[in-house]
Amino acid sequence: MWLLYSIKKNSKRELRDQIVSRLRPNQTYVILRKGKFDGDFQASIETNAFPTSQVVDPKSRPEIRLVQTKTDKVEALIDEKTVRDNITLHDQDVIRLSINNIRFRIKWEDMVVFRDGPDDNEYRSLINKASEIGIILLDTTYLQNFNGPYGRFSCH
Repeated sequence: MWLLYSIKKNSKRELRDQIVSRLRPNQTYVILRKGKFDGDFQASIETNAFPTSQVVDPKSRPEIRLVQTKTDKVEALIDEKTVRDNITLHDQDVIRLSINNIRFRIKWEDMVVFRDGPDDNEYRSLINKASEIGIILLDTTYLQNFNGPYGRFSCH
């Protein structure tokens, strides 16, 4: 699931990530409204739909992008590179808006629901729900031969 974090300094002047929003598929999230600092500039994050065919693929993610209006007064930077057009975002990208050094981080956090088999009557409903909220749905048969970062996973 895509998450949006605000990057702020704590009392010790260290940068810390603070969760702002879970980015659901097929939505738009405004991160800087038009007229807030500049009468023309607005920045938002748009998420694509998460097709049900991709919900069962543990490597799939809905595409997300930064959408902005063009202006000479405010600019968006992705990982400290100026971006003038709309751009696809990736895991761990840092978005910085030149106004007041506003910073955000995009993170993909694995949120997986495990199900005991795809022949269950509720399976289709679960796939549709997973598509709506942007999580992966796997049945336990997928995991029987799964070797993860912490060793082999087995189902009994």
